[in-house]
Amino acid sequence: MSAENTIEFDPSVVGNLDDDVEISGDISGDSLSTGSLRESTASITSSIYEYRTLHGRSYQASKTTEYWFPTDDRHVSGNDVAHAYLTMLMKNNLHLAPIKNPKKILDVGTGSGIWAIDVADQYPGAEVIGTDISPVQPLWVPPNCSFQIDDAQLDWTFREDLDFIYIRNLIGGIDDWAKLYRQAFAHLKPGGWLESVEIDIETLSENPRVQNDQNHVFKKWCQVFWAAGDKAGRTFRIARDGTMQKLIEEAGFTDVHHVRWKVPIGGWAQDPLLKQVGLYNGLYIDQSLDGFALFPLAQILGWSFAEVETLVADMRKAIADPKSLPLFTWNVVYARKPEHQNFKSRREKMDRIEDPLDRTSQAAFQQWPLPLPNTVPASMIHVQSLEAKRRIFSRMNNAMTLERERGEAILSRLRTLSPQTAEMFEVKVDQIDEFTMRLVNNRPDETAPEESYVALSYCWSQDYSASTNPSEIAIPTSDVLFQAAMAERAAFTEGLWVDQMCIDQTSEEEKSIAIPTMAALYRNAARVVVCLHDVEMTEEEMLFLGRDLLPEYANPAVPRGEFPHLNDPQPYMARNPVLWGFFKKICESRWFTRAWCSHEMRLAQWHRFYIKCPVVFPDKAMAFGFTGQFLWWLAALSSTLPSLSDAMMKARQTIAQTLDVRHRIRQTMRLHSGEYSSESNDTSYAVAMIETFELNAGGNPTLATETLRNRDANRDRMSIILNLLGNGLKVKYHPDSDLEDFSGPDKCFRNLLVLAIAAGDPVALCTTGKSLGAADESLSQTWFCRPTNTDLGSAPSKEALPEMPTGGIQLDPSPVAYWIRLDGYLLPTTDTPTEDSTVATTAQLIVTLATQLGMGTGPTGEINESYGPGPDYRAWQYQTTRPENLACFVQTLACVLYLGHEWMENTATRCGFPPRFLPELLSNAAIHRDGVNLHRIMQSSSWEDAQQDWQGISAILRFTNWLMAWGHNCTHGLTENWMPHVFLAGDNAVLTFAKAYNGGPYIFFPECLANDAYSRLARGWVLQMLETGPDRILVTRGKTRIFSPMSLENVAETGWVFVSQKIIYGW
Repeated sequence: MSAENTIEFDPSVVGNLDDDVEISGDISGDSLSTGSLRESTASITSSIYEYRTLHGRSYQASKTTEYWFPTDDRHVSGNDVAHAYLTMLMKNNLHLAPIKNPKKILDVGTGSGIWAIDVADQYPGAEVIGTDISPVQPLWVPPNCSFQIDDAQLDWTFREDLDFIYIRNLIGGIDDWAKLYRQAFAHLKPGGWLESVEIDIETLSENPRVQNDQNHVFKKWCQVFWAAGDKAGRTFRIARDGTMQKLIEEAGFTDVHHVRWKVPIGGWAQDPLLKQVGLYNGLYIDQSLDGFALFPLAQILGWSFAEVETLVADMRKAIADPKSLPLFTWNVVYARKPEHQNFKSRREKMDRIEDPLDRTSQAAFQQWPLPLPNTVPASMIHVQSLEAKRRIFSRMNNAMTLERERGEAILSRLRTLSPQTAEMFEVKVDQIDEFTMRLVNNRPDETAPEESYVALSYCWSQDYSASTNPSEIAIPTSDVLFQAAMAERAAFTEGLWVDQMCIDQTSEEEKSIAIPTMAALYRNAARVVVCLHDVEMTEEEMLFLGRDLLPEYANPAVPRGEFPHLNDPQPYMARNPVLWGFFKKICESRWFTRAWCSHEMRLAQWHRFYIKCPVVFPDKAMAFGFTGQFLWWLAALSSTLPSLSDAMMKARQTIAQTLDVRHRIRQTMRLHSGEYSSESNDTSYAVAMIETFELNAGGNPTLATETLRNRDANRDRMSIILNLLGNGLKVKYHPDSDLEDFSGPDKCFRNLLVLAIAAGDPVALCTTGKSLGAADESLSQTWFCRPTNTDLGSAPSKEALPEMPTGGIQLDPSPVAYWIRLDGYLLPTTDTPTEDSTVATTAQLIVTLATQLGMGTGPTGEINESYGPGPDYRAWQYQTTRPENLACFVQTLACVLYLGHEWMENTATRCGFPPRFLPELLSNAAIHRDGVNLHRIMQSSSWEDAQQDWQGISAILRFTNWLMAWGHNCTHGLTENWMPHVFLAGDNAVLTFAKAYNGGPYIFFPECLANDAYSRLARGWVLQMLETGPDRILVTRGKTRIFSPMSLENVAETGWVFVSQKIIYGW
């Protein structure tokens, strides 16, 4: 009988509930008064003997100790009565857990041993052990049953090979229930079961008048027990509010089931079974009521014996009144230990919104018994129904709807802008409905559908081959890492998604549907498990991490939100070469070089990385697992050490950017608010393009030629970019295609940049690499430039750039997009200081003197380009090593001196000088406000005499280096040397770098880029006029940044020359 159902009463016993006449103590019929309870003892005990005979045993009377219960025969008899009626409730079963052929069973707190004896008879092939703190069990027991004196609250000494653990009626006797369940978990075999049975001490009533009476003795009874338990530290609330279930889940159990029964006290129920159970329960209560109360109330709460007797008498009288319709609830929670012993707590697993600042559980060694399989049964691959897919992805509905709407809007603009390019793309419509989703899962109950999943990320191995046995599926990665991924599931209703196991690799159509769905799939995953199967720890590394690093990382003395050793005077990794070697090995994993892997890493909400460990124990396989935050910390520790290879440098950058703890904090806040979109939506098209095309992609290995495989790899890269951007579009699938649209990176870049313009991405008009090639003989280059890693400028904002208006933009409709038509402004005549001006002479003198003093070098005095561009721009001398660069640097410094301190201060603030160093720069440069006293510097006999002046000079040189780095070095892909130019217009002066082609220089500023949020971008187009007159041809020679101390949003008011719908070609 479920606890949610009302028990119907027997009118012949209870009478009319509305009748206020009290029933006397001598109750007729089948009810149980105080007197009739005792008179019924003999007949009910006889029934127990009869019931026990059904299980092949005679009843054995014995004494017991029940912690706070008395240890006399009366209470032993009552306890056995409870065993009898609980067995009746379970339809003559001794347990609810679905155990089969158990070999070892433990009965914790066995009491009289009655359950252990019965279960030993039921399973003659099992070894049954009952434990208790008192030796009161019978001497005559089945040969497969034994009893031990043991305290369940101490550390258990059993082997970890139990099939079933049974715990019953320990309420009020356990200090730490969580520890009890954890010990049970630890000592069960994988797949073993726990069953915990406890009563709720509160007496309830099916009579509303009694149940709602807050002064009724039923209420007082439970309140005094709760108070006694709280005082003694042994709760009487374990069976309330789902506490048992919660603690069992937290211990790591899965397949958790909670059954509650309402058990009437007395024979007032109409249902025949419940009437009989109620009679048994009435006898149990009658024999136990005073024993229940005496110790908690007298010994713990300090009541007098008379006070205890009074409460017991009141309680006995209320229970004996059939109009009270009294009942208790019994709670049974049974659960299974997962198949792998290292499953973490269910609370940790189900609470996927991890705390990135909690360092206590971010790295650990784990192990599995050998041997491990390298295949899984095909029956473990479950195809998800349409209903199941929609349920699993339900939290993504809003995000996918927004993406679809965004895709429809972008594609509509693209059809207007470039119809031919638009034919390459289509909107993701019903992407989850069309996707064939399979999950790997060894769930024991085939009727329980998957509710979530963990996704696996790994490098495809060239050695992988599908199993020739149709009943088996080959594991595409290391067997131990696959077990680690399976162990990351929170429950058996959580599956594992592995692309090579879950996508039909022989079906191009299925793959074409699956690829655009990867963004939603990895973003929606409860966790992405990254298997670095080409990395293996050494024993030395294991020892260092286990003994030294992990305890320091999780050290509670380090304040929350801080990470150990990041600010050590001597870099921690430099002092610990074992860790440095370990981190280098991770960074050089092939996984960090693969485009799909990088894509999966960026989309994941939470990461868990695994690497293999050497075999230390002959019967165990081990792996080391760690979170993305732990890996970010390792990258942060290594930040002061040089990369030993390009692969390490790129991997370290990816880790630092993608797993940045600040990014994770923002993500945690979004997830707590229910927002499951990804920050990848904030990524610029250009940034996504350059990052993705720098990585490797293999293409479909079944394609006939290398050319087709390379083109297919480019198509994959384009799909990855669209997934990263979350723009609701996918590459249109064309079966039997020659993949001509993907024949080279430049063609892909061109189509993606056209798409980016339609999407309103301003960076598409501000890319600064080399011009994309075109096949036309007259104009060999399109106006588009390749994207670069520096296109977002210095210290870019973490926020997405606002959408660019595209209404006034037209493109050449041909596939190569030779020209673009748009409105804009031409900067006025230049006002740059001449080479023989005073400021130019001063600038040359400053650079010469500063170089002689050894200023502008790296940390150890070297001149190295790797230090020059940032982050503080102190090492400026690398700009002067070539004569052409030296001339540009001196001229740039002259422009800075000419424009003055206020221009410098406002430009540094507006255009992206790194905020971390900006206050120091402005403070030191304040001397420039009143002019640099070069005379005082030259007359000084030492650095100390003119230190203040030189600090100011150093700040100005740092600022000049920053202008050069972002205005010259990072703004055009040409080998030509551009020079700084100053343009004045009204109260505003801007500086930019360009070359004068056929006069000029001519700088074009597109009106659609007149937004201060774009101030870090290369918004100036350097033009060359090929013909004169009103119809002259304008050709772009590159892009340049416009450094301005003032807003350019109202550029029309500055005096710049407006040009309408001018066509600009590529060079």
